[in-house]
Amino acid sequence: MELRRESDDTVLQTYTFTVTASPADLVASASVSASSLTPGQSFTLSATVRNQGTGASSATTLRYYRSSNRTISWQDTQVGSDAVSSLAASATSVASISLTAPSDVGTYYYGACVERQSGESAGNNCSTGVRVTVGGSSPDLVVQSASVNDNILTTGQAFILRATVQNQGADESPELVLSYYRSSNATISTRDTQVGTDAVGSLAASSIRNESIRLTAPSTPGTYYYGACVAAASDESDTPNNCSSGVSVIVEEDDTPEEGTDGQDEDLVFTDPQIYNDNVFVLPVTENLAALWTESGNSPPLQDYTARFYEHFSDEFDFLIFVANVIELEPGGVSGAFFNHVKNYVQGIGLDTFSDNSSWGAAGKLQGAIFFSDYQPFPFTSNFRGFIQHELMHRWAAFLDEPLSDGPHWNDHTNISGVLGGGFRSDSDFKEIVDLGGGRYTGAKHRNYIDPDPIDSMRSPFVPLELYLAGFIPPEEVSDIFWAAVDGEWLFDEAGNFLTDKNGDRIFSAREIKKYTIDDIIAGHGPRVPNHLQAQKDFRAAVILLVSEDYPATREILEGVSDDALWFSHAGEYGLVNRDGWRLWNFYEATGGRGTITMDDLSHFQSSASAKRLVPSSFGTPPPPIVDIRE
Repeated sequence: MELRRESDDTVLQTYTFTVTASPADLVASASVSASSLTPGQSFTLSATVRNQGTGASSATTLRYYRSSNRTISWQDTQVGSDAVSSLAASATSVASISLTAPSDVGTYYYGACVERQSGESAGNNCSTGVRVTVGGSSPDLVVQSASVNDNILTTGQAFILRATVQNQGADESPELVLSYYRSSNATISTRDTQVGTDAVGSLAASSIRNESIRLTAPSTPGTYYYGACVAAASDESDTPNNCSSGVSVIVEEDDTPEEGTDGQDEDLVFTDPQIYNDNVFVLPVTENLAALWTESGNSPPLQDYTARFYEHFSDEFDFLIFVANVIELEPGGVSGAFFNHVKNYVQGIGLDTFSDNSSWGAAGKLQGAIFFSDYQPFPFTSNFRGFIQHELMHRWAAFLDEPLSDGPHWNDHTNISGVLGGGFRSDSDFKEIVDLGGGRYTGAKHRNYIDPDPIDSMRSPFVPLELYLAGFIPPEEVSDIFWAAVDGEWLFDEAGNFLTDKNGDRIFSAREIKKYTIDDIIAGHGPRVPNHLQAQKDFRAAVILLVSEDYPATREILEGVSDDALWFSHAGEYGLVNRDGWRLWNFYEATGGRGTITMDDLSHFQSSASAKRLVPSSFGTPPPPIVDIRE
C-alpha cells in the first residue's frame, strides 16, 4: 500500500501487509454400537469430526481403520471412508459406517482419521482406538482396573480394594471365583500373593459385577500393588485378560499413639466433618447423643443433619443412614431405629405420591432417611445389622389396606411372615389356619418381629410380597394365598402366658379371617407403577456417624460402622453369621441378587460448601416417621 501527497501525487511511503488465514484444526473421536461381537456379526462404527481451530475447514475425507492396538494411524487397515463437508470453527460432523466383525476370534481396535488441512498442525487427526472383542458363542470375562479407597496407608491400616468384572463375550458365564492379589509390580497374575476371594454370580453377555473386599495394609512399609483375577470359564474365548492391572499403594510407618492401658481404643475427637474409609461420613454435633430420642418425646433433628450433609455432598443419594455413636443410652433413651419418608413416586403400594426434598435440603433424589439411636459393633446384634433391611423395606411397605397391614408393618395375625412382621410362617412350616370355634383360631409356628425376639423377622430375606412392592419381581411370582385376622387379639392364660394349643401354637381371637391373593391386592391398590421391568434396582446410600465431645468416636466404632456399610452394600453372597449363630442378610442377598445398594466412594460425590443448590418445591404429605423400638 502507498501513501501519496494529494497536491502532486508524489509517493511518500510504501506499506507491506501479510494477511494469514485463520487455520482450521480437525480432530476425530470414535465409538462402536457393540464391543462384544461374534465372527461375522454386523456393527456400526461412528466417528465425530470437530473443527477446534479458529478458521473454517475445507471439505475433506474421513477414513475408518481397524488396528491391533489403541493407537490408530494411517498405516492401519482401512475399512471404509466418508466425505466431510466444510466445517466452521467449533462445528462438528457425525458420520458412521456399517461393518462386519472379522472371522477370527480376538481383540481388535477401530477408529478414524480425518485428512489434514493445509497449514494444520500435525498429530491430532486420528481418534484413539475403540476395543472390540470378537468371540464365539462363549463368555469372555475381563477384570477392569482395580481401585482402592486410599492410596497412602499406614502399616496395619484397613482399606477397601474394588474390582469390576465384565463379561464381554457373547454367552452367559457360570458362577466363578474372583481372587484378590498383592504384588511387587503392576502386573497382576495368579502367581502373586492371594489376599482374598469373592464369589461372582453368573453374568449375562455384556453385563458387569462390582466387587470389593476389606484388607489390611502390610506391616512393612513400602510400595505394593493390588489387583484381581477372575477364574476362567471352561469355554471362555479369551483368557489372558482375566486379571486386572495393579493399583499402587504406599504403606508408611504408623506413628499414631498406642491404645491406652485400659484396653479401650483412644478417643478420636472430630471438630470438623470427615470421611472415613470412603464409606462413613463422620458428622460432629452438639446435641446429647445419648438422649436424642427419648420416651418423653425428644427426636433427633435429622433435617438439620441432612442440610449439613448436603453442604459437603451433591444430591446423588437415595437414602441417608444416621448412626448415633452411643453404646449405652441415658435413662429414658429409646433403643431402636426409624425410617422417614422423603419422597415417593411409586403407585400401587398403598402410599400416596409426594416429595418433601425441600424440607430435607436435598435437590430431588433423596427418598428416605434412617436413624439408629445406638450402636454395638459386630458380632454383637447391632441396631444397624439387625434392623437395616427392615428399615429399608419401609420405603415400599407395609401400606396395604387392613387387615394385611397394621400401620407400617404387616398385621401380626397374618401368614405374610416378612421382614416387616406378619407373624405366622408361610413357608414349608405353613399349614392352613385352624378354626377352633367361638371366634378362636391358631396357625403354624408364630414368630413376631418384636416379641419375643426383636431380630427374628430381620433374619430372613425379603418375601415375595415385599419383593413385588419394592419392584424386584412381577406379580406372577407372588403365589402365596395370604390370610389375615380382622381385629385379631392374642389370648392369655391366668398367669399371663400366651394361650397355646396342644402343638404349642398360639391361639388368638378374631372377628373374621380374610384371604387374599396378589390379584386381590392389585384390584384394591392398582398395579405397581413403575413395574418390575422399569423399577429402580440399584441404589446409593450414605452412612453418617454422629459424634460429639461427650461421645467421641473410637477406632473400634469407626471400623465397625465401616464394616457394616461394606457388608450391607456387598454385591454378592456374604453368608454372615453373628456370635449367636444368626444368619444376617445384606441387601443383595435379601433381594435374591436382584438389587444392589452402594455405600462407598463418598469422596467422589463431595461438593463445594458454598455451591448454590436448586431445591424444588415439595408436594403432597409424607407419612410420619415409622418407628421400630428395640426392647
